[in-house]
Amino acid sequence: MCGGCSYWNIDYPTEIQLKKENLKSLLKSLHVPIRVINTDQDYFKFRTRFDFTIESSKMGLYSKKHDLMDLNSCSILHPELEKAYIYFRNFCLSHKLNIKKGSVRIRISADLNRWGVWLDFSNLEIKDLLLEKTFLMMLSEKFTIEIGQKKKRLDLKSFTSDQLKLTDPAGEAWFKTQNKNLRCSVASFTQPSWFTADLLTYEILNWLLKINVKHILEYGSGIGQYTLPLLNSGYSVDIFESDMMALDYLKENCNEHKSRIRINPTDQINLNNAAALVNPPRSGLQKFNEKLINSNVEYIIYVSCYPESLALDLEILKDSFEVKDIILVDQFMRTKHFEAGVLLQRIK
Repeated sequence: MCGGCSYWNIDYPTEIQLKKENLKSLLKSLHVPIRVINTDQDYFKFRTRFDFTIESSKMGLYSKKHDLMDLNSCSILHPELEKAYIYFRNFCLSHKLNIKKGSVRIRISADLNRWGVWLDFSNLEIKDLLLEKTFLMMLSEKFTIEIGQKKKRLDLKSFTSDQLKLTDPAGEAWFKTQNKNLRCSVASFTQPSWFTADLLTYEILNWLLKINVKHILEYGSGIGQYTLPLLNSGYSVDIFESDMMALDYLKENCNEHKSRIRINPTDQINLNNAAALVNPPRSGLQKFNEKLINSNVEYIIYVSCYPESLALDLEILKDSFEVKDIILVDQFMRTKHFEAGVLLQRIK
């Protein structure tokens, strides 16, 4: 291993135990046992999305000392994704790509047959690449290319122009949930792997079966990773999402169930035994905690990739909601990061 991963030099059972102890220490006021959801099959630990940094002629991940670790390859990637990364790295080196500092996201498609790359560089560096043409034209022979904060796609029709152009994003099947393809951009936010993401989805559906609700309020739905399985299971879902591009993809992915979806509804409906599914950013729920406390939902399912903010939010919610179950899903093998899920029930 490169040393950029915090747990590169310990065995996997020890790594899982350390993650469990970390979550337990943060949720010290709770006495609900933490269930670890994982699998012994290495295949489920491989990432299908890889985010890394380019700085001058280096590319890779930051170590715990904040040094950029120059990676020739990475063993925690799906084999096809590792192949795509190695190709991209060698291509950049051979063409002497020199980026002051930028971010790159590489994906493999849901059928494992295509590669996609999102280049998030400065506007000036993007302009230079569009003028130079050769680098992007040759890279497009292997990758679907998206560029910049607006996530525009390289316009293949502009190859005969003096300068390459960008066009609107177009969704493709870059992710999947429960064996159903989800269309999105290479740049779209998703879980790092659809294999481990399904572990969380199954736990959410099992919780909902036990609490016997019919209606879900989903906050932070993204492209529909949880929405589609909820709809396929017969639930009606109110969607609350501020990312308009993600919403467009969600509508496309869930089109066959559109009669049971409401998008960002402004009216309040009287729901009995409704559940809220929240999947906040690293900053947590913050002021949204009060909205949940004052709502009429009986249950909350809280999905978190940042246990520190999860702990703070649960402290705020504890007088109104009781924690019934906690799970830890390892989606970030060899690092200190993990995904947590918590089921809460309103205190009568």
